[in-house]
Amino acid sequence: MQLSDLLPIGRLGTVFNKTGYISFKPLEFFRPALFSKKKFYLIFNSDRVFYVTLDKVKQYQGKLYLKFVEDGIFDELKLNRKPRVMIEKEQYYQMEGDANYTRVTDYTVIFREQEIGTVQDIMEDSFQDRLIVILNDGKEVIIPDVDYFITKKDTATKKLYTQNIEELLEL
Repeated sequence: MQLSDLLPIGRLGTVFNKTGYISFKPLEFFRPALFSKKKFYLIFNSDRVFYVTLDKVKQYQGKLYLKFVEDGIFDELKLNRKPRVMIEKEQYYQMEGDANYTRVTDYTVIFREQEIGTVQDIMEDSFQDRLIVILNDGKEVIIPDVDYFITKKDTATKKLYTQNIEELLEL
């Protein structure tokens, strides 16, 4: 598992009343249904990684608190505070049949009603995905997978419709 295969969903905070619960600050796209996955990665600033199992979730005064099955997390929190809580990207995207996620590798790219190339690969990170497109003339262009550039992902025809990419094509 590579860091690029993971998606941050929040950060851990401090221990709550020594009951084993740790405060959790979610990122803005976080959904409580993510807790159904039960398996998470804790990435500490010291480049230490814990693969953990969620035991319980508690909400108190509008804040979330998590309790994990594994030992040793408190000791690591004393040394390295506020680790990132991450989940495997594939688990996140598959969850609830996420309608916003479509793997578009090998899709034909359409711009101004013309087939201009094919999506060869996807550079994924927690900010935004970038599509690596091989144009018909053999050149490579990278298109951010955002609404400004991508208007439609047609899964039936495996076509990706684009707009506003003139300047990207000139690079």
